[in-house]
Amino acid sequence: MSENSLHEKESVIVSLSDHWSVLMPTFVFFFLAMTFLSLLCYSAFSLKNVNEFLGAVILLISFIGIFLSIHFFFLYLVAWRLSDLVITTSRIINLDVLPFIRNDSLIVDLHQINEIKKLRHGFSQNIFNYGTLLLLVFGGTKEIKLLNIKYPSKVASFLEAYKNGLFNGCTPQEIKARYESDEKFM
Repeated sequence: MSENSLHEKESVIVSLSDHWSVLMPTFVFFFLAMTFLSLLCYSAFSLKNVNEFLGAVILLISFIGIFLSIHFFFLYLVAWRLSDLVITTSRIINLDVLPFIRNDSLIVDLHQINEIKKLRHGFSQNIFNYGTLLLLVFGGTKEIKLLNIKYPSKVASFLEAYKNGLFNGCTPQEIKARYESDEKFM
């Protein structure tokens, strides 16, 4: 997120990317696809001696599959890297980017947050310490979900402390330093 898109007198306190474990299905799919397509290439070379046309068609299909697998692997890798949760001095900005397909941003004013809930469901979320934050906004009719947040308990307690005025009078640099330290906010 560029500094040009911030409001006047607003600075970035924390910028968090999605947890790395959300890439595991992408890695597994890529590995399985590349294994299958490599075996298909091998069988195409074996078939070339029996039926040259069939071997060439299978080889072409496997090369197209390899190209598409690599393409989508890097597309999701770039999407993971570009999607961020940015907490500024007055807003929460959730950027959800998939190049050329999706460019969503969700902006919530920190002073409009009524309640913050943290969810960590499942084995992997509890082991790798990531989860979902649900924000209930004043006057809102639905919950705002922030998915795949690293250290959801820390982020939730930080937002609660910020909302309750614990950082009044602090500079953005002091707030950022307190977030990066492992101190408790309450």
